[in-house]
Amino acid sequence: MVGFFEGSCEMTDTLQRFGYTSIRIGSYEMKGHEFHHSRWVGQEEKEQEFLCVKHFGSRNEIYRTGQKKNNCYGSYVHIHLRSCSEIVESMAQHLTKWRNQNENPICR
Repeated sequence: MVGFFEGSCEMTDTLQRFGYTSIRIGSYEMKGHEFHHSRWVGQEEKEQEFLCVKHFGSRNEIYRTGQKKNNCYGSYVHIHLRSCSEIVESMAQHLTKWRNQNENPICR
């Protein structure tokens, strides 16, 4: 939407992905869902970053989605942060470290 990630999205007339999924980023696994009428254009799915397992009835579809650039992650998957408290703790640690390195001591 702002050109940060390589590629773009295009709207479609039909639903592209729908349902519950789990997404694996490194050693973290989180539950989530997808519901969208657009698709990613540009990067091949095999080159994308995050492994997803779509849970649909008795069949599990495995696919890759999303990109990582610097310390930013982007994906169609709407993650449920309470499904992985470890990643929330990790994000809080990174934010605290950043704040401590960038905080103006005059404003304390």
